[in-house]
Amino acid sequence: MNEIDHLDEIDRRLLRELQADAGQSQAALAEKVGASAASVWRRHLRIAMPIAPDVSAANCSRRDAVMESRATSATTAPSP
Repeated sequence: MNEIDHLDEIDRRLLRELQADAGQSQAALAEKVGASAASVWRRHLRIAMPIAPDVSAANCSRRDAVMESRATSATTAPSP
């Protein structure tokens, strides 16, 4: 298992916020998820970089699709 398999509540909130509006500033994201801007930046990099270390325009749509998929699976509670 890698680090991305261990998403805590702040990671899940960050993913939901990024999914809703990926253009938010680090400060706005930090306020919404209850963490410092530096922490949000590190978490964002940790979550995004295993997906696409090369963040060129050609890779952005794939990275965004994978992040959306992970956000959905991280925020969806398993059935009882």
